[in-house]
Amino acid sequence: ALTVIVTRGGQPVKTLEPYLGAYGHLVALRAGDLAYLHVHPEGAAPAAG
Repeated sequence: ALTVIVTRGGQPVKTLEPYLGAYGHLVALRAGDLAYLHVHPEGAAPAAG
């Protein structure tokens, strides 16, 4: 599991808007062969606050 806290100016962001159809995007590259992984969170839209 991965937990992310989003802040702006040192304060938590309490509302998120989808970008390209998802509320989050994670891209990872593996050292060595640079294998690529792109994933999105699952489940319902996040609740404000």
